[in-house]
Amino acid sequence: MNDPHRAAIVGAGPGGLIAYAALRYAGLDAGDLVVIDDRDAPLSAWAQHTSAIEQRFMRSESEGHFFPTDLPGFALMDALHARSPLPLLKSAVNRYTPSLESVLQHGWGLARHLGMDESVRVARVQRVVREHAA
Repeated sequence: MNDPHRAAIVGAGPGGLIAYAALRYAGLDAGDLVVIDDRDAPLSAWAQHTSAIEQRFMRSESEGHFFPTDLPGFALMDALHARSPLPLLKSAVNRYTPSLESVLQHGWGLARHLGMDESVRVARVQRVVREHAA
């Protein structure tokens, strides 16, 4: 692959999406980034693996999200969407467990919004070598 990019991210899972979002937040354009994954869509392997084990809910992830900033977390987003303080109250006593589907929908929506879908290149990375500038 000889595409010139400023940064490459290996993997389009949750970590890859967070890295992509952070780089976009830092000012890089979607065209500056390439995401290398053996699948063509962000979070697809993660969605398949969680489905295979029949996972329906996340563990307490009230502060979790894919944004490059601290807020909002899933509990706050759910509270605003539902117009109910219940997710925040559950979060306060560590009983908030968002559905995996809502977490995936959030991730897929963010990936689309940031242009990650177009940045994915299907390839398998076998090794990474750091080259030092002379």
